[in-house]
Amino acid sequence: MRESVTTENGEFAFPGLHAGAYILKITAAGFVPLEMNVDVNFGTEHGISVFLKPALANHPIKR
Repeated sequence: MRESVTTENGEFAFPGLHAGAYILKITAAGFVPLEMNVDVNFGTEHGISVFLKPALANHPIKR
């Protein structure tokens, strides 16, 4: 298990990983937690893009 904090641009990295299948879990205040399978194979593809969904605030409806 490894943990990483994003840069101001949202970039993150996990140096020293071995090739294989991993589960990426992302939590950020104000967003729905995300869990996704990632295959690290060191091929021609570098990096992935991850889009988080904003969490819905529980605000009562004023009438």
